[in-house]
Amino acid sequence: YSQGQTVTTILSSVSKLPSAKVQHILRSTLLVAPKITASLIEALCKDLEIDPTSFPENYVSPPFQLYPWTLTAIRSFSQLAPVITLSNVSCLDFDNQLLRDTLGKYVAAHHPSCELGYAKPDPQAFQSVIAMHYATPASFVHVGDNWECDVLGALAIGARAIWISGGRDIPDDKLSMPPERLVIARDLADASACLSTLF
Repeated sequence: YSQGQTVTTILSSVSKLPSAKVQHILRSTLLVAPKITASLIEALCKDLEIDPTSFPENYVSPPFQLYPWTLTAIRSFSQLAPVITLSNVSCLDFDNQLLRDTLGKYVAAHHPSCELGYAKPDPQAFQSVIAMHYATPASFVHVGDNWECDVLGALAIGARAIWISGGRDIPDDKLSMPPERLVIARDLADASACLSTLF
């Protein structure tokens, strides 16, 4: 997690548009941009209906830190299958070397949206990563806490999902999935135990 506001949270807090619309705009522009340009900032601020001066000048990404249980869970994941990350993140906040130093040998690869050119829940975000690792959707298990991006995005392409609920109720009570396609875990530690049931 970031110890402070990322560029996306800063812009989200400034825009008066509905949160869902703001997130859609950010996922289709800022989070898939390989670099930040003046024209991108101008177009993004226009879409968000904010003044261009609201885009943070001389932005410095806040410090990154793992939750205490994260490394233990990821180590457990890696004993069952190769672990990769697929994240929605701007090029201003992605630090591949920091992730490698922090997560060490337990994560095989990191795939940020700013490098892929696609952001979850876009099917191409999942499909491009699956193709890069010579996997199939059926063999792919995506773990995440965002219902729309992590769960619905993964399920839509035929992959399996573990939703980190944090105690929340399922947003869509009409969604019916067999337990081998969708597993609900309270936290990341619980997710590592759930993952073993899928293999």
